[in-house]
Amino acid sequence: MAGQHHYVARFHLRGFTDPESHDSRDPWLWVGDCRTGVIKRRAPANIGWARGLYDGPAGFADRTAQLETFLAENVESPAAFALRGFLSRSKNEGGDLPAEVMRYLAWAATRTPGMRMLFQQWIDETGIDPNGSTEESPLLSQFTPLDRPHCMEHAELGRKDNVSASEVARLCAAGWRFVVSPADFLELAHFQAWYFQTKIFPALKWLVLNVPRGDQTVRIVPWR
Repeated sequence: MAGQHHYVARFHLRGFTDPESHDSRDPWLWVGDCRTGVIKRRAPANIGWARGLYDGPAGFADRTAQLETFLAENVESPAAFALRGFLSRSKNEGGDLPAEVMRYLAWAATRTPGMRMLFQQWIDETGIDPNGSTEESPLLSQFTPLDRPHCMEHAELGRKDNVSASEVARLCAAGWRFVVSPADFLELAHFQAWYFQTKIFPALKWLVLNVPRGDQTVRIVPWR
């Protein structure tokens, strides 16, 4: 049975729980739907998840390793500890965001159903160039060669679920569409998170907003 995988970390969601619920057995936060205007009370464990999102080989040299375990141990836990230290600084101390938090933000932007849809959109728009150059990434040393089956579709000829890597370019040239599978998404996510962290985020200016006591904050998250 497919797992229930959080694409918004529960430690992150717990930071937005209603203060009045902190002493209760199951703290909650308020979730509003911008389209309908409906606001509901939900527990952090019950939102920001998709079933089976991280099932399958996760792009590691050890093909039995799970992405959810990697995120919990190597991304979320270090980020939660570093974030507590950062927030404990004095009001005017400032400084750069810790590397652990930057890595968490990179994965937070990558590990979602929405990013999987973007991967598919980009491939549909640009295609797959077997001779295209790719920027060297240290992640490549962690991957092992894997000729696993891929999925492709054709408007008239239907669907193929067991396409070898060597056949992908030929079929794309013949009008077939590459379909991003769960395994494809898990492998692509490593490179996208690395790209966010090392190329995109350093070029941005980050601000810390200190909310006055007694005021409320709104966190907008694209759940789909």
